[in-house]
Amino acid sequence: MHLCRIPLATLLLGVAACSAGAADPGDGSSAPRIGCELVLQERSRMLILQAHAHADQPGHGHYTLELTRHASGGSADIRQSGDVDLPRQGRTLLTEIQLSDTTAPFTADLNVTIRGQTVTCTRAGL
Repeated sequence: MHLCRIPLATLLLGVAACSAGAADPGDGSSAPRIGCELVLQERSRMLILQAHAHADQPGHGHYTLELTRHASGGSADIRQSGDVDLPRQGRTLLTEIQLSDTTAPFTADLNVTIRGQTVTCTRAGL
């Protein structure tokens, strides 16, 4: 598993991205280089968090996205998961979360597994 932590300096709107590749599995097949991105945008007084995955080879797999909102009264968790079908050298939108409170800080962790390869992107905001 490859872990990509995005520094807290990226708290403002933008993109958090990382990618990973695997060592040669030794069975004649080449391991895909996979990556993920957490994109944060503001639209109509809402924050939109988009989770993307990409690979240099087509592949099928699974993703999980966990988002925790932190507020004075406690925290709230959002968990989403699903199947991934990546085209060759393409970027795929996995899911999108709309957050109405633009002032509450959050952390988001995206795990993408394709052909046994896992990459993780982490984003903190506000």
